[in-house]
Amino acid sequence: MTENRYEYTGSPRHRTLVGRASGSAWDQATPHRDHVLRLLKRHDEGRRGMICVWGVGDGTALDLKTLLDRHHEVHLVDRNADAIEQIIDAQRVVDPQRIRRHGGVDVTGVHDLLSQYAAEPDAALLESINEKIASHELPDLGDFEVIVSLSLLSRLTRHLVHCLGTDPESSMQPLINLRQRHLELLVEHTRPGGHALLITDLVSSQTLPALLSAPANLNEVLNAGFATNNYYPGIHPATVDDVLLKHEPFQDRFDAVNVSQPWLRHEDDVVVAAMAYRITVKA
Repeated sequence: MTENRYEYTGSPRHRTLVGRASGSAWDQATPHRDHVLRLLKRHDEGRRGMICVWGVGDGTALDLKTLLDRHHEVHLVDRNADAIEQIIDAQRVVDPQRIRRHGGVDVTGVHDLLSQYAAEPDAALLESINEKIASHELPDLGDFEVIVSLSLLSRLTRHLVHCLGTDPESSMQPLINLRQRHLELLVEHTRPGGHALLITDLVSSQTLPALLSAPANLNEVLNAGFATNNYYPGIHPATVDDVLLKHEPFQDRFDAVNVSQPWLRHEDDVVVAAMAYRITVKA
């Protein structure tokens, strides 16, 4: 029997999904979502190919209709396959067949191993985690004109440190490898002449309360936080700069690397500072 995905219209689950797309969370995310679309528009003028988004989250940062207007296909990658379906349903996509779902994809390759280590730390397991991160390959997703890591890297690094602990002996090298491999994979799956966009969170008002006042001098506030190591693990802009500009596998791969000014997005009562790296891969 073929499931009718609309047979639950009016059910509690359906009302929850519709609420997610039309209620306060969607409205609250509008400035951030518009910022993401403006960043993407710089890449897709005159390009009608495929775009791939890693890390769909709750979907409030994505305007699927606009992405479909600009591209032949939209590919969504997330470890949570149900989240992808819920986002498509919530945004009432007219032609969902043009959205390719890649659910169950762990872009680190070690999500389950990290959970094992958190439950029972073990030196051999830690070594295995580190090696697997550094050599991880994604399933055959394809290559894309535009590929976006959507606030995913900061979520991954926080999860890694949560599982491995803050002791540099256990977390530092895996953190370095995760950041480096994430950027490598972005570039590897971008077609020649295409663009990779790393959108990443930097720090939240939970540890940097000055963000709550929406400061006009945002760069100064962030730099003051960075000076006291107040930023998400592994996401200091200087370290990301070093990987992109000095990492040997990236040499001669790029036409340009551009960095955006930071901006603020809202999550309930929390304010998060974000920024973006735009990488143009050589044709």
